[in-house]
Parts: sequence; C-alpha cells; structure tokens
Amino acid sequence: MPGKSEVVNSCQLCKLMSRVSFGVAEGRTLELHSPDGVHACVLRAADQQDATAWFNALHSALQALTARALQLAARTLQATMQGAVQDLVLMGWLARRPPDAQNGQANSESSEDPDRWQAVFAAVTDRELRLYESAPWSPEAWAAPADTCPLLSTRLVSSSSSRQNEVITLVVRCGSQDGVQSHTLRAETHRDLATWARTLVQGSHNAVAAQRELACRCIWQRKPCQLLLHYEDGFTLIEGQANTLGREQKVLMKAPFESLRSSGDDGIRLLWLDVGGDEGEMEFDLESCPKPFVFILHNFLSAKIHRLGLYA
Repeated sequence: MPGKSEVVNSCQLCKLMSRVSFGVAEGRTLELHSPDGVHACVLRAADQQDATAWFNALHSALQALTARALQLAARTLQATMQGAVQDLVLMGWLARRPPDAQNGQANSESSEDPDRWQAVFAAVTDRELRLYESAPWSPEAWAAPADTCPLLSTRLVSSSSSRQNEVITLVVRCGSQDGVQSHTLRAETHRDLATWARTLVQGSHNAVAAQRELACRCIWQRKPCQLLLHYEDGFTLIEGQANTLGREQKVLMKAPFESLRSSGDDGIRLLWLDVGGDEGEMEFDLESCPKPFVFILHNFLSAKIHRLGLYA
C-alpha cells in the first residue's frame, strides 16, 4: 500500500508529452495527462539526459499498455456494438494543430508553441481514421468521434521526420463533400510517426482493395452517365444512370489507369480527365463536390503502384 506521501496513477491510455506547456524549463520536464484530459502530472528531471531516460521508459510502458488496451477494446466492441465499430488497427495519442480562425489553415509560425496544439486520441480502423477529444472508454464513446476520415478518400500528404526538427508531424487530408479536410498531427517520437504513417497508407490501400470498384453518376456532354473506377480495369464511362431499365447501357469510354495523362477539378462540381483518347481532356459534371472522387482516384493509383512494387 502506498504511504501518505505517495501517489499511484494508472498509466493506461495516458498521454505522454516531452514538450511542456506550463512554462517550466524545457528539455528537463515531461507531462503525463490522464485519458480524459482533466488531470496532468509534470515531472522535472535533474538534467536533459535524465529526462530522456524517463521519457523512453514511460513511453515503452505506455506502448505496451496501449497494445493490450487495443486488443481488449477490439474484443469488447465486437461483442457489444455488433459491427457498428470496425476492426481496430492502431490507436493512441497524437496532438492536432487547430486551424486558424480566419483562413481555415494551420498557422505554421506557431507550430512550436505548445499552446497551439490540442491533444487528440486517434484510432485507425479497417475503414476510417477517427479522432476523439479524449480516450473513449465506452462503446457509446467509441461510436461518437469528434472527426472521421474514411480511409478510402484519405491521403497522407507529408510527414516530417528530420532529426533536426523538434516538431514531428504528419499531414493528413481527406476529400469530403465539403471540400478538403486537413489535419496536421504531431507525434512524440520518430518511431511513432513511422508507425502512424505506415498504418494510414496501408489502410488506404487496403480500403481500395476491399472496395475494388466505385461508380459515380455524372453529366458528360449533356448526357447522364456513370463514371466507374475499377481496381483492375481503370476508367469506364457508361451512358445512363444506374437505375436505367429496358435498354442496354452503352460504354462511351474505357481506359486503363496507365493512360491517365492529367486530372483536375474546380472544387465545386467539375472534374477533368485526360486519358489520351480522341476527346482529349474530358469534362465531367459530378453534380456535387468532386474532392471525394479525386482523393479516391489518387488512392486507387497509389495502391496500384505499391502492388506493382514501383514506389521508391
């Protein structure tokens, strides 16, 4: 039993930070935050070397606890949610830089200001990247993330793992009906960064392999059509909508992904593709924001490249 001067805290799903936000000496202090974000413990070491040793020990222990918590959460959710929550692949704490209130973009000048980062609990399932304000402890909390990014339309666009850069970040973007959602996330170690980056990229590729085919209704040359993406066959443009009855649908264009020369969109409803045909650049009216289709197309192409082993 602990004495009166001792404090015992469970470290399961706690957040460990090496960059402090309470104004104490940087390089010698650590922060340990409770899973609900209510409580915090600031630890100050004698010197930076001692602080690094404590950080590494705590980080290793937290990783082991998180791995066990992931297995427990996966079993519990499968038993209680009946498919409402997908299979968990990775979870843990990151920090998110909030968008600037005026222009909706993150302010890079404040990237090293600890107060400009918000703790976020992230979880990658077989279909989504989910962000929570605190660690979810109940099935109801797991089912109510603050932000959700379908992996099929989510891309890792950059990551910073330079040893000279104290801020270790990755930028994730998701194509949605409201445009492009961007999340700048910070990891505590380079190994954490590599794990999250690899999981997100592989998750997007697995989502493509599971989806295999996507159909999007559109208007081409004033005619209602369907623009199809197929993992193996590439692009297919079919005349008429999916519910067309009584007549055979005509194939207007068919091209493999390898023939794609360029693509573009206006961010509102128009998509342009040049697949090297006689029509040149083809314009499609998707009747809604084209960003989901564009991001899914990029993931289809990326998955194909990785499957062929052509990536660097």
